[in-house]
Amino acid sequence: MNLNATQGSPYQGLTQTRPYDFGTDAIERQRVSLGQAMMDADFEYGLQATKWQSFYDIRKTPTFFEIPGTDATLSNVVSDGASPYSNITVYYSNAISQPQVVGGAISIFGLSNPTKTADRAEGYYIITSNSASANTANYIAKGYVPSGNVQTNLTFSKRGGIYNNGTMNLQFSSLVTDGGSNIQVFTSNAHGILSGTPMTLITSNLTSASGWTANGTYFVCNVSSSNTFNIVSNTLTFKSGTTSNVANVSLYVNPFGST
Repeated sequence: MNLNATQGSPYQGLTQTRPYDFGTDAIERQRVSLGQAMMDADFEYGLQATKWQSFYDIRKTPTFFEIPGTDATLSNVVSDGASPYSNITVYYSNAISQPQVVGGAISIFGLSNPTKTADRAEGYYIITSNSASANTANYIAKGYVPSGNVQTNLTFSKRGGIYNNGTMNLQFSSLVTDGGSNIQVFTSNAHGILSGTPMTLITSNLTSASGWTANGTYFVCNVSSSNTFNIVSNTLTFKSGTTSNVANVSLYVNPFGST
């Protein structure tokens, strides 16, 4: 800064200002610090996903959310390699880390495998089965994950919750199976579901032809009206007939997208 001397001015000669030495490089260029991804300006070291609460939504409607402070200690995460949707078993280090019972939600991230397909098992999921004695829980992945361990040093999981409008079990009027792989769902109110929407079905009274329960992840294949839609299974063939008792059936919109 150069302040020219004028008659009667108290300032005489040239006045220079500059940053401290550490603020410039060897040729007097000012040093700047560029923001880095996943790192706050106040230097909070650590994985951001372990410090922030997140939730899932579909069409801007929240469904699942994380419960802060419920980080679980995992000993292993294993895929059974089933196609097209693999079953994932989560092994917990102790009973305290055991997640909610069947129908409860968990979040899990930080998985990896050699084929780079472990992200199909990341996200928010509904527990389809568990074993309290073995400290394990199972959920259905978004797609095929080759068999084997997918846990890494960065894997973390938290308990989850379900928003009041995240489940459709109170809106059921009936479920109809056609003896094939389709389930037609009738709702009491307009459901707002679109074709292609992933759904997770948890039930204790709907079985396949081979006697397996129908718990799992499905996709809406057809929306015939504002009160009906069909979900389809690629692996199960259901018994034909109407399931009139829907009190023990829960159908969750599985958004596969997070905020």
